Amino acid sequence: MAGIEGIMESLAARLNGAARGAIRSTGRGGMVAGAGRTAGRAAAAAALLAAAGCASSSGSGGGTAAEAPAPPPAAAARPARLDPSAPAPVAVLVPLGAADPAAAAAARDVADGARLAAEAAGGRLVTLTVRDTGGTPAGAAGAARAALEAGSGLVLGPLFGANAEAVAGPAAARGVNLLTFSNTPSVAGGEAGNVWLAGVLAEDEAERILAHASRLGVRTVGVYHPDDAAGAVGRRAAEEAGRRLGLRIAPTLAYPRSFQGIQDSAEGYVEAHRAAGADAVLLPDGGQGLQAAAAFLNFHDLSTRDTPFLGLAAWDDPATPTENALIGGRFASLDPALTADFAARFEARYGRAPGPLAVLGHDAAAAAAEMARRARAAGDATPFDAEAITDPAGFRGAAGRIRFTPDGRNRRDLAVIRVVRDGFETVEPAATAAGPGA
Repeated sequence: MAGIEGIMESLAARLNGAARGAIRSTGRGGMVAGAGRTAGRAAAAAALLAAAGCASSSGSGGGTAAEAPAPPPAAAARPARLDPSAPAPVAVLVPLGAADPAAAAAARDVADGARLAAEAAGGRLVTLTVRDTGGTPAGAAGAARAALEAGSGLVLGPLFGANAEAVAGPAAARGVNLLTFSNTPSVAGGEAGNVWLAGVLAEDEAERILAHASRLGVRTVGVYHPDDAAGAVGRRAAEEAGRRLGLRIAPTLAYPRSFQGIQDSAEGYVEAHRAAGADAVLLPDGGQGLQAAAAFLNFHDLSTRDTPFLGLAAWDDPATPTENALIGGRFASLDPALTADFAARFEARYGRAPGPLAVLGHDAAAAAAEMARRARAAGDATPFDAEAITDPAGFRGAAGRIRFTPDGRNRRDLAVIRVVRDGFETVEPAATAAGPGA
């Protein structure tokens, strides 16, 4: 292990932000760094998702969903009535003018994804109006007021979970519901019961990957997670999924998301893992935090050679396969076969590759179009009421089926993906059965 101190110093600098790039392990013998523009974009997306609370437990590498469960939804106002024979007006609230360039780029992706879905419906079912929130609660409230005054019957957005409250109240007073792009559990439902989360949820990811592990014979799963809001959400999601699946979740240990924090805690986790007789370890982190956690577990002789490493959608990052300690690990995420088709259509239409949130805009708008189609067929003037949103048939989107639940959350069909040396391979695709789509 000659020179390991110097190699670890390099890893510490990268994890703590002194340098950019992916980190990949060469086993106990050492670690080398690799960088790339793609990994940099993934890191930027992760930072945005952490700020917005928009992705799964950690989006592309860090999430912000609060740990508190959603309150029970209260009764909303009488649903807004629309002309069922005309395209239904739908507002898309996104921070196009946000000061953060990453947030503004994500807003553009979400809006364009939504437009793509509306166009696929022929423009006859919904009419989208995109409004800029500026990325602030005041801006979101102003955009919502303008949308409601213009007669919008459904709001898609806002992008930031923290801004949903500023929109939910005025919308509820008009009998209008929200499909926000957030995945923050505490946002679900809202005080008036008119808020649904359209983001991919950690609880879905955890249940999918733990069910897969159970079929492989795993009975006890440890959780080694960052000591932040996203890590707490990942741990709680694992504990809840474990109860439903009859799995024991132990041990659980949090680490400060820094080189020193991971270095200091990894050996203790491995000792606790062995003492608990755990069969697998769940790492609900992404990006450089995930890479360092896996590398240090491997350094202390806990590796994918004899212990399944499991993850959530934050693993879906081009830098993940560059960490040798993660090769063979498995995680739950949106089905890449479906999202690849969406990416091709998006790029053909707009001349650029979609960012990680574009598919959320598409699928929310596709759901809105399908609700409008169903209402038109029935002569229903309330296409976006709670009953329509929570239709058990769900809605087919670019990322597969999505079903909104009465508590303001959603369920998605996810794939199980394995990390291989040149990228990823699908082990189990998402379920193919889906409700009718737009």
